[in-house]
Amino acid sequence: MLYPRVPKQDNPQWAASDVNNKATTETLGESLLRKIYCAKDCDLHDILSKTWKIEWSYWHLIIDKNDQAIKNTKRFHEDFKNLKESSTIVDSIDIIEETYLKFKPIDMQWDNIKQDLQNARELNNPEFVIKSYTRTKEFTTRLNKHLATNAYHFIRLYCTILNCPALSITREYTEAFTNILFHPKLDKFLIRKRRVYRGVILENTKLLEDYKVDTTILTTTFLSTSKNRATAEIFCACAYENQTSVFYTIDIDGTQRRSALDIESLSCFPEEKEILILRYVPFTITSVKKSEDNRRINIYLNECPEQISEPNQSEPNNISSVQLDDNRIESESVPLNLIRDELNSSCSYNNEIEMNSISYLITKSETNRNRKLLEN
Repeated sequence: MLYPRVPKQDNPQWAASDVNNKATTETLGESLLRKIYCAKDCDLHDILSKTWKIEWSYWHLIIDKNDQAIKNTKRFHEDFKNLKESSTIVDSIDIIEETYLKFKPIDMQWDNIKQDLQNARELNNPEFVIKSYTRTKEFTTRLNKHLATNAYHFIRLYCTILNCPALSITREYTEAFTNILFHPKLDKFLIRKRRVYRGVILENTKLLEDYKVDTTILTTTFLSTSKNRATAEIFCACAYENQTSVFYTIDIDGTQRRSALDIESLSCFPEEKEILILRYVPFTITSVKKSEDNRRINIYLNECPEQISEPNQSEPNNISSVQLDDNRIESESVPLNLIRDELNSSCSYNNEIEMNSISYLITKSETNRNRKLLEN
């Protein structure tokens, strides 16, 4: 996948040696590399959002009867079966801190989050990571937006880390976090055969137009729900005139894959009775009911079995995205290269082109930086 050309920003480090002062252009890949090298303390989230103008609002992808998505989901979950209770999470913690915590936001809970991660490292206990996840909406929102970006570029755009800076930058630490939540020490919190609830408020109902019975959705982030219906109702109870209340009733199976964790006892807000649905869990929409004034939509989801299509059934992909109003109940490294290689086999030619391009840019940038150091 080749990036479209965009106007090149004025920067002496990236200025072209064009004696005629002709207008120059750069790809989005070049643009991101320039921003990263020049950003210093700039937030990763800000860099990505400014570069692509991405709407950070996806908590799942809608995939219309796409059996391939279920197969990919199965392979994703199978990759974590090699984890053992003795498996260390230290490397994953280091990746999270190195990539994420250096962009320290203005948040009174941030020191507590760092302490949680330190406890997790010292005791090799993933329960502290979940505790850190529930401390503040700032932390969960940023993480889930990067998870959504990672999934969007991987699944929908068929990117690889060789041709997509967005995937390359977000992949390592999001997979590190996922790796921790799939650790066998959390098996005692796994949910099976349980109904949960989630309430959100949407300002744009157009995002729900693809919600049709029998449509399959695939979670791309960690999704907060509650065992208590009344608790979930609170989060969709105060919609303004231009907003719509959406209430999800979700039936989790959990017998065929690692679908959700009961984190009530680990959460900083145990009264919310939170069930955390994990990444890449497929659900089928079984019912969509709207109120007469269209101000309230009730949606029912059932977790999919491993196979959902009729034998030999094949339909083209029809992927769209749905808003993540992260009204979460506020309260690694396992390699995924095999999955990515299979999904992106059809893009190998473009990958090779972009790999050479990115490698050249990185080499050129490092050469310039070393030259400047020698000159000084």
